[in-house]
Amino acid sequence: MNLIPEIGLNLDIPVVLNSVTSEDTYEGDFENRRALTWTLEFTLKGYIFGPVKSSEIIKLANTNFYDTTIYDNIDNAVGNANVISSVDIEPGLLANGSPTSNSSLTVSVENIDANDNYGYIITKT
Repeated sequence: MNLIPEIGLNLDIPVVLNSVTSEDTYEGDFENRRALTWTLEFTLKGYIFGPVKSSEIIKLANTNFYDTTIYDNIDNAVGNANVISSVDIEPGLLANGSPTSNSSLTVSVENIDANDNYGYIITKT
């Protein structure tokens, strides 16, 4: 199936036939109507996707690592724990259009488009 044409997502969708039953309701002579009913039970192993939306390009991804060893559950830990490490990733592009990982040489993030051949600047704290 061509599930999401906008992004070219083509997947095989398995259909499993679980059972087949038939029912014949003919009772009478040749002048009466005969009804044959076939019931097919199957399982479709498909996918459910939300709507396709246009949105801004993600130009910064950050991840924080917490020390949760002193807390009794994750809800308590995330609300009260200190960040022990952080990683930020953003695109890097030189003025001539070449990719870079040097944050001091890159053009502004606002000037980098999704189709540019950019590099990645990784900042760890």
